[in-house]
Amino acid sequence: MFSAFFGQCDKKETILKKIDFYKIISCFLVKTTCSHAKKLTITLTFMFRRVIILTYSATKTTEVKAMELLKDKVALVTGGTRGIGYAIVRTFLENKAKVVLCGSRPETAQKAVDELKKENAGFEVEGISPDLTSYESITKAVEEIKAKYGKIDILVNNAGISASEPLYSYDPKDFDKIMNLNVNSCFYTTRAVAPIMKENGGGVILNTSSMVSIYGQPAGVGYPTSKFALNGMTKSLARELAKDNIRVNAVAPGVTDTDMVAALPEQTRQYITSTIPLGRIGTPQDIANAFLFLASPLASYVTGEVLSVDGCARA
Repeated sequence: MFSAFFGQCDKKETILKKIDFYKIISCFLVKTTCSHAKKLTITLTFMFRRVIILTYSATKTTEVKAMELLKDKVALVTGGTRGIGYAIVRTFLENKAKVVLCGSRPETAQKAVDELKKENAGFEVEGISPDLTSYESITKAVEEIKAKYGKIDILVNNAGISASEPLYSYDPKDFDKIMNLNVNSCFYTTRAVAPIMKENGGGVILNTSSMVSIYGQPAGVGYPTSKFALNGMTKSLARELAKDNIRVNAVAPGVTDTDMVAALPEQTRQYITSTIPLGRIGTPQDIANAFLFLASPLASYVTGEVLSVDGCARA
């Protein structure tokens, strides 16, 4: 079937145009009788002159090879010490970015750096711990990053907190705390970094939203409120900063297997899984992959979007 569709198997590369993408994918699900080569690389040219490269193996499933999508880029990632943030940092590093991660305390930031260095001593990463609710503290940290690296290409606003108190017992101080970190700090970092990006000819700003920013949640109104606000910031700044070649997008994760979810009783995890059409809870890497795409040149024409990565779950 592969021979009929793609030509002789010993051809290393075939350019295909105007072919139904789903028909191509279906061919990968059919066992081929081709024995001339273990791998067949097919370059598919689609509209907008996008090129997608798929690698087919006759003996094992399709593999995603390591790339260098962020080579020589400098990224600042808040909330980068664990969970989704840590996965974002590691994925950026694997794609050859230089990363400055922010932790809530110096020791947590350094611990994350040490763990990453254990994974790969060649990773160019450092940790800092500015007060993200202070514009002055953030400005100082950003100036130091610029002085060391000369630029900031990518900003990821990932730091955030949540709460689940019902309205009747919700302390207004807790509401303010959530808004300060989840919204105000994103404005502060963006305000400090955007001029550097403009000076450098452009950049990428990515915000961590949530599925509850779209569907709400039955209690803990502060968290979805903050994420609704962040979506508005994302879309508005995308329009304002486009002229400076600065793209602004957000990722809205669904239920993700972070420490908090991992600690849930197995029965609860099974129930959550049963409500997700894809049949599983997301992983931090699932979310990090979306950030990588949006940070990379592959998304050069994408801005003002809130990308849901939730397995089609609905709160």
